[in-house]
Amino acid sequence: MLLTTSCREDYYLDEEEPSWLGESIYDFLNEDGKYTYYVRLIEDLDYAEVLAKTGSKTLFVVDDATFDAFFKANDWGVESYEQLSLSHKKLLLNSSMLNNVYFSDMLGLGAGREEGQTLRRVTAVSIYDDVYKMSGSSLPESPYWDKFREKGIVLLKDNTPSPLINFTHDFLVKNNMTNEDYAILTNQDSSYVYNRADVFVNGVRIVEPNLKCKNGVVHRLEKLITPLTNMAEFITNDSTTKRFSQLMNRFAAPYYSRSASLEYQRMYGGSDSVFVKKFMATHGHNTGLSVNYLSVTTDATEIYAPADTLVDSYLKFDPGWNAYALSDIVPMNQDMAVMFVPSDKALEAYWNGGGGEFLKDRFGKWEDVPNYVIDDFVNNHMKSSFKAAVPSKFYQVKNDGQVDMGITMDDVERTIMCSNGVIYVTSRVFPPVSYVAVSAPTLVNENMKIMRWAIEQYGFDAYLLSMDSYYSFILPTDDALKHYVDPLSIAKNDPRLWEFYYDEKSKRVKARQYKYDLDAQKVVGTELSPAPTNAEVDDRLEDLIDNHIIVDSIDMCADGKYYYRTKANGTIKVEVNPNGGLNVFGGYQLENDAAIHVTNDNIKDQTKEGNGKTYIVPSVMQSSIKSVYSAIAERAGTEEDPGPFYEFQKLMIDAGAFYTDADFASFGQTVESFNTYHYTLYIPSNEAVRAALAAGLPTMEQAEEYIKTQEDNYWFDEEDYRDSIRSIIADFVNYHIQDNSVYIGGGNNVGNFETSTLDEITGTFCRLSVAGSNTEISIEDGAGNTLLVDTSDPALYNIMTRDYLFDNKDIQQSKQIETSSFAVIHRIPNVLYHKKNQIEGYIEKVKRIQEHFSSNE
Repeated sequence: MLLTTSCREDYYLDEEEPSWLGESIYDFLNEDGKYTYYVRLIEDLDYAEVLAKTGSKTLFVVDDATFDAFFKANDWGVESYEQLSLSHKKLLLNSSMLNNVYFSDMLGLGAGREEGQTLRRVTAVSIYDDVYKMSGSSLPESPYWDKFREKGIVLLKDNTPSPLINFTHDFLVKNNMTNEDYAILTNQDSSYVYNRADVFVNGVRIVEPNLKCKNGVVHRLEKLITPLTNMAEFITNDSTTKRFSQLMNRFAAPYYSRSASLEYQRMYGGSDSVFVKKFMATHGHNTGLSVNYLSVTTDATEIYAPADTLVDSYLKFDPGWNAYALSDIVPMNQDMAVMFVPSDKALEAYWNGGGGEFLKDRFGKWEDVPNYVIDDFVNNHMKSSFKAAVPSKFYQVKNDGQVDMGITMDDVERTIMCSNGVIYVTSRVFPPVSYVAVSAPTLVNENMKIMRWAIEQYGFDAYLLSMDSYYSFILPTDDALKHYVDPLSIAKNDPRLWEFYYDEKSKRVKARQYKYDLDAQKVVGTELSPAPTNAEVDDRLEDLIDNHIIVDSIDMCADGKYYYRTKANGTIKVEVNPNGGLNVFGGYQLENDAAIHVTNDNIKDQTKEGNGKTYIVPSVMQSSIKSVYSAIAERAGTEEDPGPFYEFQKLMIDAGAFYTDADFASFGQTVESFNTYHYTLYIPSNEAVRAALAAGLPTMEQAEEYIKTQEDNYWFDEEDYRDSIRSIIADFVNYHIQDNSVYIGGGNNVGNFETSTLDEITGTFCRLSVAGSNTEISIEDGAGNTLLVDTSDPALYNIMTRDYLFDNKDIQQSKQIETSSFAVIHRIPNVLYHKKNQIEGYIEKVKRIQEHFSSNE
């Protein structure tokens, strides 16, 4: 019965005493004769009556001989019982007491009595058992602590109690831990062989378990346990990790707690204010603080310094949080954290002659490396789950780029168990991928605050830190981002230039806007009000970055590959600059013949240890503001003066290929078959279209003429007839619209690409066989005809376009880019057919349609 009810709050022993149990915990310890120190603790803290009565307690004790061994060597510097302070006594007793009965085989049980679920348990320790009045000289070296340096501060190292850690056999089995893991984590010697009956508490073995008493159970330990310190405090106080502690403690600050102050004053008197040492982190807690230092919403996480100001550099979790929980779903008892902490010697080697020399060259000394660089470094040594980072699982521990970290036990000098995790002190530094990835220049350049913020804010860091791909990252400086032409403003016929800037107060990117003369390419007048909203800024900036990332080496432009697809499915052009470096163009730059020059000095090669090259540019690349409709219209001319795209434009209009979306505004009209992807349009010459028309390709003009002949036909449905003829024209036109943008000068791009024409028999989209290269594009249609893209006029091929849809059907009410599709347009010398005798088929189909619609049956 004791086993089945001991975890319940209404435990029956609170009211009854079974006759088969012996004396109380207090009586047992007092009468045994070898626990006199523990008895003195109980009596000095007025706890004898509690432990002498019925109740439900678990106590982890040591005998007097073990207590004497503690007095010979301990971190507190006490040599006898008499030297223990009141705080010491409280910590010793309360940290060894659980407020329920747990036999040794129950310590691993979790909710629902599930075996192997519990790793940590809350003890009787109070946060007020360990409050320090700290002198100014012992405070972290950061501005947050400066006002306390003269008089000191009353400080809680954390305001959640320090839990006890128990290792049991069922926990080891459930979490696939090995005998070696167990030995390393509990600091056993190399000869230790795991005994499945062994249970460890705070790393100390229970040598005499389950001493039953009428109000609980007593376990005798091999050594005296003291409350485990949290990871932050161990690192801060350890003599071999001083450098790492200085880096980590940059993110610590004192937060006032009114509730703690009142309780402290009630317990100890006086009027001292009590502060809590908190680490600014995205995963922490606000419990008991007088300021909401951590604000988490569905959209963002905001961290505040004690002065109620936002910070933009922080850790992934609070290493000083005693009651650290992996998540809202995984509670404190089931897991804890891990930190790999390089020793001072390891950090010295990294800084001088190791991988950290680039930091030394840029900043001179560790103290001058900015927090936004250091947070990546510290965070890469922090891992959220202990169960996923025990020694036997080191091989699967990932760095910030989700690449194997490469740590082995040969790198581990010591293992320390803490209240909220395990520390592995290492002989190696494990720098973050962000130090060698293509985004690395944003960390060491003060003129890249915008991109540094945006890369993390919009999640591009997960992409740019990947070591699985090669990237060419076109990186605009803060100055470059002062000149962005808003495409939505052009669609509104009210061009605006935006200046992005990093706002130090709000710790985010904002923008100013001005009227802009597109023809003169200059600002007109002063700043306009209101400024773009944060949502609008996020929308444009994220879109912009998406079109500055290329998963390829743009250096191949030297071999004639000039066109490269961006992450957003757009395309940029790259050329070798004859004076050195490269010229890069977005669609907007091509339209305005405005090359962006990247000098050789601004090409940063990260290929040796990283994942590509970074090209720092003085201007923003922007995608085209020409839609397919406008690009074709510019080259179509008029009936009186037809341009090279005139005839096919008429067919596209007849086919309904252009449309106005009922829900979203755009640059005039968009291509009906586009769907947030990238495409190629082939525009046959006027002569080729006229030949197809002469051969029998129908037109809507002919349809209207036929409709006039049916004026007296009561059964004739004009709209249905128009739709039927239009579908034939669409069948023809859509075969000239292909998935995938293929450019001459875009490298080898060979494949069978789907068009927008649906085969009525197979129900699949008809295909074109295309072979693109740096010099030509060859197309074979479904009828077996082969032709080349016409390159006789540079203005009629490789035409870059983008069809935007904005977030409101009323363009004047639109605020954001809803979606878009990219396309390239080429002129071709002939039309394309998806099957032989296609025109003859159209002629027959028109006849059948006319017969159907003219019939009165």
